[in-house]
Amino acid sequence: MHQPMVVNRTIMDRISNDEDRRARRCAKFSTASRDAILNDPLADRGLLSRMTKSNEMIERLQRDNFARETLFNDILQLYNSDPDAELISHGLRKLREIIISTFDKTKNDDASYRLAWRVYKLSVEYYTTNKQWQKAISCLEFITDNFPADTFPETAEYTACILVYKSYIENDSPTALNLLTTHLYDNEKLFSVCLRLVVIWATQCDPPNNWYKLLQDVDETPILKTFLTRLPILKLHQTETLKLISKSYHQLPLQFMETYWFCGLGRQLREEVCQHWTVSTDGIRNTQLILFKKLKRAH
Repeated sequence: MHQPMVVNRTIMDRISNDEDRRARRCAKFSTASRDAILNDPLADRGLLSRMTKSNEMIERLQRDNFARETLFNDILQLYNSDPDAELISHGLRKLREIIISTFDKTKNDDASYRLAWRVYKLSVEYYTTNKQWQKAISCLEFITDNFPADTFPETAEYTACILVYKSYIENDSPTALNLLTTHLYDNEKLFSVCLRLVVIWATQCDPPNNWYKLLQDVDETPILKTFLTRLPILKLHQTETLKLISKSYHQLPLQFMETYWFCGLGRQLREEVCQHWTVSTDGIRNTQLILFKKLKRAH
């Protein structure tokens, strides 16, 4: 009669031992996971803005600039190898939230201040490349407000990017002109270029190729030029310019149109031309002619 009790105790001992081993494995796994996250902040999906309880990794980033540097270098390495990786956006947002939360305390520390500059520069590059314009503008505004152009000369160009966006995308010329006079008045060359960019767009009185010629003048301000050529308005302006040209000419050499009308700044221009009009090749002169009076029929 006592044998079942022995069996039951044996079974219970085994169950207890199994539970102990499982608990030790879970504890070991939890410690390993915690250490992995602390050693790789990109692996942690937490954000300061979503914290509802203490987060050791976030707190370390807030107090330790070396930890922020390490995270930024990881993001930069990922960006250089895989520019479209989703973790880039997450990592940059994590860092920006940390920077904003500690900015008043850390902006007098040169290493922290310059890291913040690099984080916001990369954020602008990432968001403009991926056409996330509102996020890009938010980062540009932070740069304009917190990094004076006398210390960071590129800030003037970043401000010019906001100005162009306000004028071209939001049709807000008054705000654009206010930015121009407030922030760029002492930068003679950039002031002149931006004033012409705003006026030529707002008035729409100049021939379209004057706008493309003006873009050529922006060569000496590469940040502004890159921003301009990524804006969706460039493709729309190209389409409107092609419509005007098609009403003005019976035919036109393709290469001449590319260089004279678009100053070599067309975006998939040949593809758009071939989509709407017939392009013939002159075998003698070896030139391609756009026959504007021969529209292609939709199939």
